[in-house]
Amino acid sequence: MRPTDWSPVGLSSDPVPGDAVMVLAGGNDYLEVADSIDRAAQRMSRLESGGMISEALDALMERKEETVADIQKAHARYAATGRALVDYAGVLSAAQDDSATALERARAAAADAEDASGRQRYYVDLADGAQDESERSQWERLAAQFGGDADAAHGTVAAARSDIDTAVDMRDRAAERAIGDIEDITQHDGLKDGWWDDWGADLVAAITDIAGWVSTIAGVLALAVAWIPVIGQALAGVLLIVAAVAAIVNAIGNIALASTGERSWTEAVISIAGAALSCIGLGGAAKAIGRLVTTRVLLRDATTGTAKSAAKAAATAFKPRDALRLLRNDPSALVESAGQWLRPVVRPQVGDEVFRLYGGSSQWYGKSWSPVDPRVLHDQRSTLGMPSGGKYGTNDMTDLIVGRLNDVSHVEDVRHALPMDGFPGGAPEYVIDWSRTGAVERLDDIVMAVR
Repeated sequence: MRPTDWSPVGLSSDPVPGDAVMVLAGGNDYLEVADSIDRAAQRMSRLESGGMISEALDALMERKEETVADIQKAHARYAATGRALVDYAGVLSAAQDDSATALERARAAAADAEDASGRQRYYVDLADGAQDESERSQWERLAAQFGGDADAAHGTVAAARSDIDTAVDMRDRAAERAIGDIEDITQHDGLKDGWWDDWGADLVAAITDIAGWVSTIAGVLALAVAWIPVIGQALAGVLLIVAAVAAIVNAIGNIALASTGERSWTEAVISIAGAALSCIGLGGAAKAIGRLVTTRVLLRDATTGTAKSAAKAAATAFKPRDALRLLRNDPSALVESAGQWLRPVVRPQVGDEVFRLYGGSSQWYGKSWSPVDPRVLHDQRSTLGMPSGGKYGTNDMTDLIVGRLNDVSHVEDVRHALPMDGFPGGAPEYVIDWSRTGAVERLDDIVMAVR
């Protein structure tokens, strides 16, 4: 755990905050996705018609090289981002270690300086009151000695502060390099204004307005290709392989048409889902969606101090039925969820009101609380990520507890509500150890009529 008191070096807060472990995990996630994309490109490049004759197949094979090239560009983007994060994590960890070591050195030196200054004042007082000249000289020599010790200790504190400034500068330069590397690849990899960003950005803006999910849909299409050979071998039918790849081409075409207004985005969404499901199966699609969503959130949150929460989100696994539920969500509910995901979660303060919906499998007590009053939300179940028939049962949301947070030390985590049972979550969430006496004071218990 990072030190909290930086006053020995004249600082009011940690000069090198962050979680290097979580940033490293995010970088490794991006590198893993890059490897999957690379394997997808290799497998698609080996796809052959096998002597079959079909206009659709001919069109598919004509676009194969173009599609492989786009996938390889996507690989470069993920790989560069992953390497940038991994490199930054190493420097961040070193800067944190150096600053913590310097702080401890300064803390010890500050104590030595205070002790030496006290002794100096003591002998100065003795010298001032001495009647004998030799005795006065003795006290003055001791006072000078301890004065020198105090000066040396103050010098150690100053040197420690300089070491901390060096660590901060090292961290800042590493962050600038990482940002520069990521911006360089995104601006010059040939994907800008291409199918990767254009249709992804337009799709998210038109349907969910979730800017952070642009790479999610594109990633599903890219990674889906990786499973095509497996499906082909399992079913021993090259026609299924062709059908799966054709579904991807169809999805790309629908997206391009939707971006020009020639087709609706509903058609585009259906084609995207169909491409993913036809290539990798419902369970694989759900897994790919879940992993890409949480990786994207992790990259964003690694720069805003909530990487720990995002990393925990990476452990949340979508089940097959969750993919269908996500597609069936009301667009207005997804817009609300998007807005919540894009807002930072405010740190809790003593006296803050917190809220908890419960009913059915959920009791009034529990760890999940929100600083947002559910009554102001359009879709509580979707935005709060409520359990809905999965591993944790169903929260019927029939009642609402209004509480007051009396002790922030019992708040174990501050994050966005995680996706649950096909609902995207996103609302601010405080994970509170409710078992601690006095952590939350119940103010009201309200019967709810929720959507």
